Amino acid sequence: MESLLRFQKMEDNKKFDMDYDTVMKGMVLGLLHIQIPKGTEAAYLFPAADFDEILTSITDLDWKKELGRIAEFSDRMKKTMYAYGVIEIDTFYELFQETWNCRMEKRDFLRFVYWYGNFLRRIKTYYRSDRESSGNRWQLCCIVQPAAMKS
Repeated sequence: MESLLRFQKMEDNKKFDMDYDTVMKGMVLGLLHIQIPKGTEAAYLFPAADFDEILTSITDLDWKKELGRIAEFSDRMKKTMYAYGVIEIDTFYELFQETWNCRMEKRDFLRFVYWYGNFLRRIKTYYRSDRESSGNRWQLCCIVQPAAMKS
């Protein structure tokens, strides 16, 4: 984080050495973006347009409270998925909101399902065809991974 804070204060067009891990973390957090001009092997890092806003939100965050909130959300998601096994994502969102009285933007819910499910291998997302009701409409669905049932 200290390296990113120094990068934030860096003057334009100055060389700044940053280790690989810091670069990757900065890119994952949306703090940095990279440009590689055609015909070169040089890579240029630039701060994101909202670098200051993102960095402030990260450094000012109450991490214990946030981790508790994520753990509670994860537990609720597991319970809902265990009850249904396979569920269409839009239905999952509506059901989750209703069951847990949780108001959350759909985009954030979908992002969490993807991160929690795919990265931790707890929920598998896939598309299935719904030919019976509306022709060739594809629906994003979730299914509980067998390994997740044990944890």
